[in-house]
Amino acid sequence: MASNAHRMFFAPTTGLLRGEVSIPRPERPPREQTYSSPPEGYYLKDPFEGELFTLFWSLYARPTRHQVRQVWRAQPPELIDVKTAAGPVTVRKGWYFSSHEEWNLLQAPYLDVPLVRRVLHNNQRLRTIYSRERGIPGLFASAHLPQTGPLTYASNLGLPEAASQSGARTDVAVPYAAFPVIMLDPIVGLAWYLRMLQHPGIQGPLGGAEAASARGPGIAPVATWDAKATVVLALLGGSGGLARDYLRRTGRERAFRALLAESYAHGVLGRPLRGEEIPLALPPRRE
Repeated sequence: MASNAHRMFFAPTTGLLRGEVSIPRPERPPREQTYSSPPEGYYLKDPFEGELFTLFWSLYARPTRHQVRQVWRAQPPELIDVKTAAGPVTVRKGWYFSSHEEWNLLQAPYLDVPLVRRVLHNNQRLRTIYSRERGIPGLFASAHLPQTGPLTYASNLGLPEAASQSGARTDVAVPYAAFPVIMLDPIVGLAWYLRMLQHPGIQGPLGGAEAASARGPGIAPVATWDAKATVVLALLGGSGGLARDYLRRTGRERAFRALLAESYAHGVLGRPLRGEEIPLALPPRRE
């Protein structure tokens, strides 16, 4: 992958990384291909899969320094202030601000970078305060909906005020959405996880179901990897330690930290991170 990532995904005409690639002759080796973006293709700018691949490409695919700078400058974190009753909180704007979008916390040592840790801590601050202030007994992440009949997956479970897309929903509580909170504040994160597992009917032979209605008794009658492994990994501290060891062995740890520090500093641009003094909120009590 390291040998071919640059050839396949870097688009010289735009200076960006492709999210999708057309492979004209799948039977031929990569060095004999001419890659391009499909008509409906897109470029990587998201804070999860796209950012993880951008890190891999930057560190192991041997792009030039100019190309690395060009790609990262095109996707700085967008920081916004969100109003709460306790005061404004500065967060990194998300797609829907679903916990699912912070899966990279489980896979790379993001929290080793002080500025990144501060911003991501604020993200969890807002998640917990938002639900507590509205009396919502849970947090939000992409999940199957609590309904009868065929399963329906919803990626738009998140916070409208911190989302770049319209239509974010707050009517479904998703237990695994506690995993990034657990990573930053285990006590508060586990309190939210427990509160969601206390929903009527959510526990079954396979443990907790994936999601529950935030306004009634319904549950999503399905158990998935998302619902199970994310919380277990968070309780173990994520797999970032394994990635850190590999970065260190290959001499890339300092570069990894520098890339993230510079990217977040470019997104912050000297603005204060507001709300850091506000405690994370515990879940509302059961009625």
